[in-house]
Amino acid sequence: MGFRDRKQRRELGEAIKRGRSLRANGEEGAAEFLEDAARRFPESPEFPLLLAGVYLESRPDDVLGQVARAAELGRDDPDTQVRAGHMFLNGEDVEAARACAARAEEAPDGDLVLVAGLESLIGRIAAEDSDYAVAEEKLRSAVGREPEQSTYALDLARFLWAGGRNQDALTVIDESLDRAGDKDLLERLRGEIVAEDVAG
Repeated sequence: MGFRDRKQRRELGEAIKRGRSLRANGEEGAAEFLEDAARRFPESPEFPLLLAGVYLESRPDDVLGQVARAAELGRDDPDTQVRAGHMFLNGEDVEAARACAARAEEAPDGDLVLVAGLESLIGRIAAEDSDYAVAEEKLRSAVGREPEQSTYALDLARFLWAGGRNQDALTVIDESLDRAGDKDLLERLRGEIVAEDVAG
């Protein structure tokens, strides 16, 4: 690898780190930075994925276009496929999510880092297909694999709540609250379920 290649890889890594920080903290100027980074590094799927997250509130009509771009750029990267698949599902594009899950499942052993993420994705797709036994199995497996990640507990609790199993959903949330780092969404969902129970 030559000096220019090493320099570009270093710059790409720095841009990804900065972009993730801006996105995570909701900082002003995140969209502009990520749009510029996407132009500078047009072969990286990371920036379209991050832009999709930023656009959720400001430009919702552009979200799935960015996700589709990321999925195509990261066609051979199973972790990109998992992340894109979840975003497709959030945008109610089940077939695109299914294609992402299939590509992630085809990855050689050891290439996939987001194993729990793939399990959760498969579980969510199964729920859309009304295959509730598989959905619950996969969603619970994701929670068991990474109990500190509130995202997977949220997916499982929402699935249980949608099936009328409010107490089971609350149990999942309460167990996750003891372990998860990010508790805000869990507490919000808990409040919604309890309010429904009180309302009868």
